Amino acid sequence: MDRFSLSKFKGHSVDADTRAYIAALEAFDSAVQIQELKQLEQKSLALPQAPKVLDVGCGFGLETLRIARRLASSAKVCGLDVSANFLAEAKRRSNEAGLKIAFEKGDAQRLPFADNSFDYVRAERVLIYLKDPELALHEIQRVASDGACLAVIEPDFSSTNINHPDRKLARKILTYEVETAVEHNALPGTIDASLRDLPNYSIATRVVIMPQELAYGYFDSAGKKALAAGAVTGSELTRWSEGLEALAREQCVFGTVGYFLFTARA
Repeated sequence: MDRFSLSKFKGHSVDADTRAYIAALEAFDSAVQIQELKQLEQKSLALPQAPKVLDVGCGFGLETLRIARRLASSAKVCGLDVSANFLAEAKRRSNEAGLKIAFEKGDAQRLPFADNSFDYVRAERVLIYLKDPELALHEIQRVASDGACLAVIEPDFSSTNINHPDRKLARKILTYEVETAVEHNALPGTIDASLRDLPNYSIATRVVIMPQELAYGYFDSAGKKALAAGAVTGSELTRWSEGLEALAREQCVFGTVGYFLFTARA
């Protein structure tokens, strides 16, 4: 798998290497713990007969298409994302699957929809990249109708870890990665403060174990990024790379990050 750097997502459309990003995101989505959180999300839903659904930060439509398949044909499903490339892929997949989904380009911090427009509003792995996640959370609640189902899945990015044998070096590289890769590396508390007073509020958590190949590529990229920024030396990067390669040869790369599912009713 091609190297994967999260920092390119911050506030920008992913205009290059889109296929590599899609492959990496699909691999991460396959993690057992992510799927468990999504199953819990589905169990929390209580939707009307013909619901209106909004997937905020839908990317290339991975979960949006799943939602459209699960719901009756009378449902109106919309996906919104800032990336034109991702939306083009989402539309291609939707058309190929014969699904009627409206995909729109827009900013999660300024949703282009009227108040009380949707019965189910969700956001997944998008708030960590925004300048103002609190504004996005306000927007999510604004466009939700009374009693609508809300769901937010986001990581505590500061919990990112890897079983590299050089623990001092691992802390050095991971500290740089956590501080630079996303806009908000300790987001769950912000989400909790925004949603905790809503009806039926609930939190579920999982420590996500990254797929082997994805973990190797991601942490290898993190080391190279740290070197380019002067956060580590060339000899340190060599030790980092050798340690990762040794783990990969034994299929023992163990990369983890804590994830949270927040659900509530508007």
